[in-house]
Parts: sequence; structure tokens; C-alpha cells
Amino acid sequence: MTGVNEAQLEGLSALIIEAQSWKKSVAIILGFGLVMQIPAVINVFAGAVPIFADFSAVLLFVFPALLAFVLTRPLVRLFGKSITWDWSALIALGGLILSIFFGILPTFIFGADYQLFFAISLAFIFMIRIIAIAAIADHRFTRVILPACIQSMAAWVVGTAKFGYYFGTYALILQICFGAGIIVFLWLIERPLKKIFNINPLGLANAFMAYMTEGSKALEDYFSEIGEEAFVPQATLFFRRDGKEDITFTVPNIHPGPLGEIGGSNLPKIIHDSLDGETFVAHGCATHDLNPVAAAEIEKITDTIRSSAPQAVFDTKASKAVVLKKPPVSITAQTFGDSVLMISTRAPEITDDIEFPVGLAIMEGGSRHFKNVLFVDGHNSMADIAPAVRSASRKAVEYMRAAQDAVNILSVAPQGEFSAGAARVQTPFTREEGFGDLGVQALVIKTEDQTTAYVLIDGNNMIQGDRERIVEAVEALDGIDIADVMTTDTHVVNLLSGKNPIGMEVPFEKYISCIEEAVKKALDDAVPAEVGGATGDVDGINVFGSQRISQLASTAGTMVQFMAPVAVLILALAFIITIIVFLAVA
Repeated sequence: MTGVNEAQLEGLSALIIEAQSWKKSVAIILGFGLVMQIPAVINVFAGAVPIFADFSAVLLFVFPALLAFVLTRPLVRLFGKSITWDWSALIALGGLILSIFFGILPTFIFGADYQLFFAISLAFIFMIRIIAIAAIADHRFTRVILPACIQSMAAWVVGTAKFGYYFGTYALILQICFGAGIIVFLWLIERPLKKIFNINPLGLANAFMAYMTEGSKALEDYFSEIGEEAFVPQATLFFRRDGKEDITFTVPNIHPGPLGEIGGSNLPKIIHDSLDGETFVAHGCATHDLNPVAAAEIEKITDTIRSSAPQAVFDTKASKAVVLKKPPVSITAQTFGDSVLMISTRAPEITDDIEFPVGLAIMEGGSRHFKNVLFVDGHNSMADIAPAVRSASRKAVEYMRAAQDAVNILSVAPQGEFSAGAARVQTPFTREEGFGDLGVQALVIKTEDQTTAYVLIDGNNMIQGDRERIVEAVEALDGIDIADVMTTDTHVVNLLSGKNPIGMEVPFEKYISCIEEAVKKALDDAVPAEVGGATGDVDGINVFGSQRISQLASTAGTMVQFMAPVAVLILALAFIITIIVFLAVA
């Protein structure tokens, strides 16, 4: 994410809710019905509230809600869309609560005409059901009307039979006017996104809900509509070892987002599983603008890695690793033949993604001394959602100067024979706890008088301070002189929020043993190796596009701000039209 909109887009996740179990919703509906009928059963307060004098509450409130619960799902499916029983029940419960709030409470508080306010409550039920079903299941208004009207029309039929023609007339007019008003409201809300991005926001919401409830990939179709081609370099180190599996360390300058299994969110795992041997997929310089629009796009990265391998010139030499501290930036760097690997961090200062132009400038600067430059964003210190490191900013210049100093130092550093070992440990922790599918990986490089451990955790950043604790713990292990730790920035650990770093759900004390185990296994796995670096071009990968996430966040945020006043205006207009029409037909 870029600019100030990281926090803005993160805030929009608060608008997302998950439906509770349909059994719970139905139980609450029945509970409301029981409470409303208590006065009829014990014949108390019957004179004060005539509507409770018989069992009409069941027919006016509970029956329509239960009918809507039962019929909404099949009616939505009739038009080729889907909605879960949980959502069907929750929407019905919401309608029941609205009818109580707008229909019964005014009678208690103001002593007002119950029939009038009950008719108004039916209009609100119809309106809210249109919004809910259009957002959750089917954005096509012509196909929403039938499942949306079930609850209010069932109550209208009962109400008309009980109260007579007069009630039936103005209750029906209210529903028609409010339904038309909310459709106009939704049309107005959709216009900005349609005009700017040529996408239907309610259709986008449908696709997101389909992903949430069914794992559907329809959301990727919408991302494809707003995507654009990107052309980025892909730098890779290929380690070959006699009698041992090969090791690959690659740095995509593509972002593993946006969330869950959508787009490129599981990019590290997909690349890892597509290549032979043990593959380390570090986080390059990329923001959410460079999210692949679909998982299938990641194949272009793996194809580039494979096609670049023959270009690698293998060497048996590597330098010792150096740790350059140029506050607030720290870089752990090491050369391998004609290639240089740099792991960067600003820890303990909090950081998020580094924009691609910053990484590209660093790679171009390093190319004066090395054929292949692998620059990794350690992505290892988070407290809150931080702005991306933008080109031409102070932070960008600090990264560039530190990287150039590291390259200058290593350009004259001697190289010698080395050994390499790798290991991966599957953690017992889940995505919800911040750990991705690859768990913990460790790469150990042993030169003549130094052993360096590179730890890569499949996660999206780590809690502020844990990087330092991990480095201290690994460097305390026998045989390890220098350590650094990175996260892949996988977004499979992010579903409703961009904040789920390593260490937030699982404390350091519980996961450090997995890291220590991986490093020890990598040490045992280390044997003499040769290495070759290569840089290929990922051409034409379809990504979200420059500033598109920021524009979406800004547009959506503006829409949210204007929704309330526009809604009030339309509802007021609906009331006025209702009065005029009713007076005309009365």
C-alpha cells in the first residue's frame, strides 16, 4: 500500500462482518416471539398494549422472519447466485429487530398509532433486505426484489387481514417508495467506482462474500478488470551440492497479496512448490500495487526463474557476511561469486513495504560491481500499519545509501570456499495465528571462519522487538556467528485485516524453538557447494496497477462518508412521495 491510505484501507475492514450460526439467529427470533407473547399468555398489560392482547405477535413478527429465513436462500439460488443459511437467518433476524424498533417502541414511548409505525417498519425491512442481499449475494436489483420482499410482504398480508384496507394501502405504498429510494441510493453510491475503475462495487462485494463463504475465486475476475501489466526483474541464487538437494534463494519484486487465497497472496508457497529442492522466497521491493490479480499469474515468475537458471555462472566462492549499521537502516550482506545478497531492515523502527522504484534503484546501483543484486526487504518490525517507503522520500534515500555502502564494502571483500545447508520446519501454528503454510526456513552459509544463518518465516511481518530477540537466540546457538531474520509477507494470514504479524497471537517463547530447530537442521545439512546467480525479467505479469489500491481505498472512504447524508435525503424524499401518493389515492 502506498501513501496515507494503508490505514484508511485497514479501517475499511471494520465494515466486514461474519454471519453467526443460523441456529443462533433462529433461536433469537423465537425468543423475541416468546417475550412479545408473554402479556397475551398471562393476560397482563393487554389493555395498555392492545396488539399483545392476542397471539398476533407470532403472525406479525415471528412468522414473516422464519418464512424469510426458509425462502431467501432458494429464491436467491433460483437466479443463479448463492447465500448461506447463516446469512439468510441473520438478515431475517435483522428485519425482526427493525420491526420491533420502528413498529413497537414508538407505541410505548410516544403512545403513537401502532399501525402507522408498523407500516413504516415494513418499509425499513424491505429496504434493508434489498441492501443486504444485493451486497451479499446478487447485485442485480431485478433479481433481488423477490427474495428481499418475502419478510415485509408476509407481514403486510397478515397486517392487512388484521387491520384492514387502510393499513394495507399505505403500508404497500411505503414499501414501494422506500424500495425505489434505496435502489436509487445504491445506484448513486456505485457511480464513482463504476466511473473511475469500470467495476461494479456491489458485484465486487458479491465476489468477496462468495470467497468468504465458499472459497470462490470470482474476486480475481474483478481484479483482472482493473489490472495492468508489470515488468520487473527477478534475481535468484542457485546453490548446487553433491549428494544433496539443490537450494534456491529468489527475490520476487511482486507483492504477495491482497488477502487469503486471492490473487498472489500465497506467492511464497506457490513458488516454493513449483521449483525443485528447497526454495527460499524472500520479500522484494513491492507494494500492493504489484499484487498479482490471480494466482495463475505467479507461474510467470516461476517460468522466469527456470529460464534464467542457464545464465548462471557457477562459482565455489563466497565472502564472509557483513552487518552494516547505518541507523536507522541495518543491512546484512554477503557475496556469492558475481552476485550480492542484501537483507535490509529498519528494526526496531516499524516499517512496511518498500516501493519497487526504490528497490530498482538499489539493484541498478549495485550492478556497477555485481552482475546480480538480490535486495530483500526484511519486513520484520510492526506495531501498527505503517506507510510504504516511497521513492524520493527520506526513508528511501536511507535505504539506498546504506545498500550502496554495503556494495562498496563487499566489492573488494575476498571470497573463499563455502558450504551451504537448508532446512524447513513446519510449525504447529495456523494462518489465523500469523504463520503461513511454509512455516520456518533456515539457510546456513559456512565460510572458512564464519557461519551465517538466514531465517525466513512465512508470515506477514513480525511484532516490533521480536527480530532482535530471534537474532540474539540464533546467534547464541553453537556454531552460528551472524544471523538475520525475514518474513515472506505472505497474505494468506490476512483475511479481514492487514495486521497479523508473527508474535501477535503466538508469543516469542512458543515459536522460537521452531526457528532453533530449523537452524540446527540447516547446520547439519551444510556441505560444500557452488553457487550461480541469475537475473531474469518477469514480463507482462498482470497486477493491480500503479496507485490502484490507494485510489480504491480513497474512493471507498469518500463513499462511506457520504452514505449517511445521502441516505437521509433519499429516505426523507421517500416519505414525502409516500404522503403525496397516499393523499392522491385516498
